[in-house]
Amino acid sequence: MRVASLGLALAALLACGDQPASGPPPDVAVAAVSEEEIPATYTFAGRTEAFRTVELRAQVEGVLAQVNAPEAGDVRPGEVLFTIDPAPYEAELARAQAKLDRSERNLARVREELERARGRLEAGEMSEKNFAREEARHRDLLSQVRTGGTALTRARGRLANTLITAPVAGRLLGSAPEVGSRVGPETGALITIVQLHPIYVRFRVDQLDTLRQPEPGRTGNRVPSITLELELADGTLYPHVGQLAGTKGEEPSQLEVRGLFPNVDGLLLPGQDVNVTLVRRGRESEKLLVPQVGVQRDWRGSFVLIVGEANRVERRRITTGSLRGDRRVVEDGLLAGERVIVGGAEGVRPGMTVSPTVGDS
Repeated sequence: MRVASLGLALAALLACGDQPASGPPPDVAVAAVSEEEIPATYTFAGRTEAFRTVELRAQVEGVLAQVNAPEAGDVRPGEVLFTIDPAPYEAELARAQAKLDRSERNLARVREELERARGRLEAGEMSEKNFAREEARHRDLLSQVRTGGTALTRARGRLANTLITAPVAGRLLGSAPEVGSRVGPETGALITIVQLHPIYVRFRVDQLDTLRQPEPGRTGNRVPSITLELELADGTLYPHVGQLAGTKGEEPSQLEVRGLFPNVDGLLLPGQDVNVTLVRRGRESEKLLVPQVGVQRDWRGSFVLIVGEANRVERRRITTGSLRGDRRVVEDGLLAGERVIVGGAEGVRPGMTVSPTVGDS
């Protein structure tokens, strides 16, 4: 009799499923699966890459007097990152300036003498041979002034190159050399700047028709209106829309596409894996949509919890498509109008009876 009683009790528990033994059914928020006309979308695996990578190198030789490059920090255009000891180049500039000043004074004196000689030549008081000698002196000093001016410009440039500045805004990569290090053109890159805004996303398409198709009702091919969207690794939609920036490759099955996205906030970093959704307007079709918050994942893939007949919970495996704002396209597994749990799902399991209310969708 005792064994029979235990069997009856176990059967009763199994019949109740996961439903709590007492108390009202748990409250859940639900949203109906909607069917809407949306643009055609194609999703590809992509990877972000820097818009520009700049290696900073020393243009002159010397000893680093200051290092202002923060490790893995962000920099602005024109920000001074390294200072090479300017003393040798200040001395070079002073010498070049002094030499040019002497040449200019001598040129001014010889120019006056040449003008006096010209008057004497015209008055017949100087031979043409002696006047030609004065002209040669003037030409020689004029050449010295020009050479001195070139040397002064070069000295100013070399002094200016003791300040190594950021040419673009971006993020620093690598470790900077320490103060006191000797650097020069042969040293190699002192540090690398990665420009993050804007940022490229590179992906491959398997068919050229993804980018080029006949417009409905017309003949011939044209490039339709295409925009790009990104889904990040955490399943959220990147807040900025991108544009096509070019293609590479001749075989349609190996076409490499590059998109360009704004990245003002620095949310994207080079080397991130993302899903790229190519949105082509002008070719809308009916698709099922559910709030993204209701889509769950496990090792088998995506699923949702729906509230079926008699308000009983059912787990439903689905095939998902692109992310459209805060809603996910469902390619298979659901019907329009079915109720998906979008709130209060904690502790809710298939087979339970729940009390559904319409939530925000």
